[in-house]
Amino acid sequence: MKISELKANPNNPRVVKDAKFAKAVNSLLCFPKMLPKRKMIIDRQGNNITLGGNVRFRAIEHIAKISSATFEELCLSAGAKEDAIAVWEQVRKTKSIPDEWVDNADEFTEEEKQRFIVADNVGFGEWDWDILANDWEPLELSAWGLDIPGIVDEGELEKENLGPIDPQVNDRWVPDCLYPANNMYDIPTLLPDMQAKEVALPFIPYGAEARTAKDVATYHFYVDDYRFENVWNQPNSLIKDSLIAIVEPNLSLYDTTPISYGLHLIYKKRWLARYLQGKGVLVYADLNVSPKFAE
Repeated sequence: MKISELKANPNNPRVVKDAKFAKAVNSLLCFPKMLPKRKMIIDRQGNNITLGGNVRFRAIEHIAKISSATFEELCLSAGAKEDAIAVWEQVRKTKSIPDEWVDNADEFTEEEKQRFIVADNVGFGEWDWDILANDWEPLELSAWGLDIPGIVDEGELEKENLGPIDPQVNDRWVPDCLYPANNMYDIPTLLPDMQAKEVALPFIPYGAEARTAKDVATYHFYVDDYRFENVWNQPNSLIKDSLIAIVEPNLSLYDTTPISYGLHLIYKKRWLARYLQGKGVLVYADLNVSPKFAE
């Protein structure tokens, strides 16, 4: 089919921001073999508007229209292989796509077409982060478009108009400073009057729910360390209107952990907790460490 014969659905309720769209383009450049298995669904009675696969179609349109120089640059940055590049060279040359990439919804009623647009975009399941961590590389998953807790998409940050990290104009900026300490290692001392007492609900493990959830009252960090690595770089990302308290990030400290490295981890978790206290967040001190670090 000629690409010009197909039309993106102007009323598609699923919105994909620029950074996510770029990942979709990269994914198709590297993996066009997916397209016959995950066909675009079109409404032939409605001028070939896409009912399913709207983002994939927009990505195909984009690849077909860009300049040769931009195409080469994208293929290089995405790591596309020769067989995949050959597919897209043919698409760009003919301005058409294989019939096997497309299916139709001729048997659907108008009501069923409307239902399909929504049902095709609904995700009913949840990710098992432990399985993902064991069987896939987090950076690869992020490149494929999956939102990984602890990995910041710089493109997304730019598109949110957060601007430069500047203390005068941007709340993402975090000061580099020393807090008062009662020990020889300069590990910050927590503020007693900002210690949390009763547990405010919902009490949520960080990274186990969507980070955009608006009703988190208390975060705890009794999860795999990789899930909250980004907290050190962007502690303000924790702060929500509903957030009342956190449990200090529980870093893995074993009897086999070297003292020097263990002190570094304790400094990080206590610095973060003290910083958030200054932002009005109550803190539960985490004392769940191996006996080697109890003192």
